Amino acid sequence: MLSDKLQSALNEQIKHEFYSAYLYLAMSAHFESQSLPGFAKWMRKQADEEMGHAMKIYDFIHDRGGTVTLQAIEQPPTDFGAPLEAFQQALEHEKFITGRINELYKLALAENDYPTPGDATVVYRRAGGRGKNGQRNCGTIEIDGKPRTGHFDDGSPVGQAGIGQKRFCRHGG
Repeated sequence: MLSDKLQSALNEQIKHEFYSAYLYLAMSAHFESQSLPGFAKWMRKQADEEMGHAMKIYDFIHDRGGTVTLQAIEQPPTDFGAPLEAFQQALEHEKFITGRINELYKLALAENDYPTPGDATVVYRRAGGRGKNGQRNCGTIEIDGKPRTGHFDDGSPVGQAGIGQKRFCRHGG
């Protein structure tokens, strides 16, 4: 059984995971409106991933005999600037979420709830990889030290292949 404190923190994390999905979906919409389908597709995939994380925590709470309490989700922004700016915002958000995951882990240990870190590895294992894609994409978008806007002409998301392996279509910068 989860302690009230840990259950509350896990419910709070569900809210943050859903907000992450909302944020990345808003970024996807922003990129679609800028005619950047590769970036839009990548952000939409990130939104789907965050929804999956929220649902895993949701299931975990139920599996431990707890009660899921869904909370209000804040509306994300709608304008994210150039692609580099958007990916930098995503990276900062990932760092924030990583900090929250680390705090959940600490709380579980402080509450002597050893099954939570063991059984909910999906929650804690994520902390090691968070931000990696954002850092790689920020570096990919900044070409020759100059921010670029555009997409790969085959619509594939940035970060899957090097610039030399695919044609980068610029729309400015």
